[in-house]
Amino acid sequence: MCAGVGRGVSAPWDQFGPAYDLAPFDGAARTYLIASSPRTGSHWLGHLFRACGDMGAPLEYLHPRHLADWGERLGTAGAAQTVRAIQRRRTSPSGWFGVKAHWAQFAAAPGAAAVERWVRIVRDDALDQAISLVVAKQTRSPISFRPSSGALIYDRAAITAARVRLAQDAAGWDDFFARERVTPLRIAYEDLVARPLDALNAARAHLDLPALSTLPDGDGMPARQATATNALWRARYLEETAGD
Repeated sequence: MCAGVGRGVSAPWDQFGPAYDLAPFDGAARTYLIASSPRTGSHWLGHLFRACGDMGAPLEYLHPRHLADWGERLGTAGAAQTVRAIQRRRTSPSGWFGVKAHWAQFAAAPGAAAVERWVRIVRDDALDQAISLVVAKQTRSPISFRPSSGALIYDRAAITAARVRLAQDAAGWDDFFARERVTPLRIAYEDLVARPLDALNAARAHLDLPALSTLPDGDGMPARQATATNALWRARYLEETAGD
């Protein structure tokens, strides 16, 4: 049975810091990737996996800016070499190394890691997802570890543009999985929120890991960010676009 890692996330949040490091791993890591889009709960899912202790610490290692930062810190050259160096410090004793990536991040470095298993996290309510993205951009807070620093102003055009962008991101993953004939494990944000243990155990079964009877210790977990503003913007947007 897995156990929580027993270490919280440092403040200010440092995804490159030791709070996410595991015991040095010298074997051949097995990699899974959380195929995500913005505002699907992927950060929360990744931290839930991390809390288990045997599912790695899946963060956005393929983000171009993060890869460059890692390369500078580790003295590596190129995406593949950098990911191998990250694997040595972020792979669980079980042998699993996790990565979380949005489509554009993965498309920019498709061969950086040899992915063995795929987990696809989606949000069935596309409007809620778009509103959440606009809120995150306006507050400059993509994750609860980062404090809000901007004012919220309803923007119908921005919400519509976010819906288009998110649909394109999802299509990128859809086309990739169809082309590669890969069937990922699908986890919906709504199901993750309603039944997190079921979602976690589905992922653990996908990685050939034993099921859990309870959720792992939530120490260091990001918090859900939605507020009453999201619901108010949704109602206004639906009213304004009812005739479209």
